[in-house]
Amino acid sequence: MKAIPSILGVSKLNNWQMNTVCVPRMPGESMGAICKLVNESDPSNEIVINVEYNQLDGLLREKWNNDGDIKN
Repeated sequence: MKAIPSILGVSKLNNWQMNTVCVPRMPGESMGAICKLVNESDPSNEIVINVEYNQLDGLLREKWNNDGDIKN
């Protein structure tokens, strides 16, 4: 909560209509994660989005490793 005034100030200063705040996330925790998704057939095609926690494990199992959302 202490970061909110700073975030609002930076957003106002830069005339941003939207901003995102991230906090550290523990594996398996019930909160989403900001992820950069890259199209394998066209690496220049990428997007940074919030992936909800109930989708994250499956995404990691499919694309990153067989263990899914675990602590490295």
